[in-house]
Amino acid sequence: MKTKKAFAVTIVVFILLCIVMGAIYFRKTHVEIDGEFYKTDVKYIGPNLQYTKIEEINKCTEIEGMFLEYADENDISSLTDFKKLSELDLAHSGVNSSDSKKIGKFSNLSKLFILDTVIDFEGFNNSSLSLFSTLDSEIKNFNSLAQCSSLRSIVITNSLVDDSIIKSESKYVMKDSRFLDSFDNITELSIYVDNIEDASGICEMDSLQKLTVYSDSFPDEAKKILEDKEIKFILKPSFTSIKNKRYSWTE
Repeated sequence: MKTKKAFAVTIVVFILLCIVMGAIYFRKTHVEIDGEFYKTDVKYIGPNLQYTKIEEINKCTEIEGMFLEYADENDISSLTDFKKLSELDLAHSGVNSSDSKKIGKFSNLSKLFILDTVIDFEGFNNSSLSLFSTLDSEIKNFNSLAQCSSLRSIVITNSLVDDSIIKSESKYVMKDSRFLDSFDNITELSIYVDNIEDASGICEMDSLQKLTVYSDSFPDEAKKILEDKEIKFILKPSFTSIKNKRYSWTE
């Protein structure tokens, strides 16, 4: 009888040990993102930092795309240097200069989208970034993006840019475009604001090939200069549809 009891206890202990070891292995090979589990080699994640720990995100060393929401200042600074990350979307977040410098260390990053986010680009540089798009956001030290040697396309939609694009009586107005005259590598520029009062900086962009703006908000004199330079000029009748489609920010 004692032998049978000992054998039964051994079986129970073995089963419990298997369960514990299985749980440990599962947690080593999986991460919890917004309450759901993914393998650590997942390629795309969309974490909301209200529900996801930075430590879990850092285990995803193979990610190529990330839609990150509700990051507070200094959260991004705690991320690892994702070597394969090529696209980063930031939404409803606060990003200080230390955070943006961390983004600059993502060595394979080619696309950066921001939505409803305040970001400070002081000291920012990323040699692989080719596209930057902003919607309903506030950008400080925008000029730092000019240091990104691979940057070719910029899309600005309903966003505040230093003292150059402001909000006046519920309308977005580009008061001064000279912040763009140092972006000599940009070939495509899209600016969706209610009014462009000054376009002198745009006219000084050496490599610009295509400009897209909202409606007839562009100064006629500047338009003539760009046409003489054979720059493709496109008027968008409305950005309502743009605002409702995430990836149309790149158009």
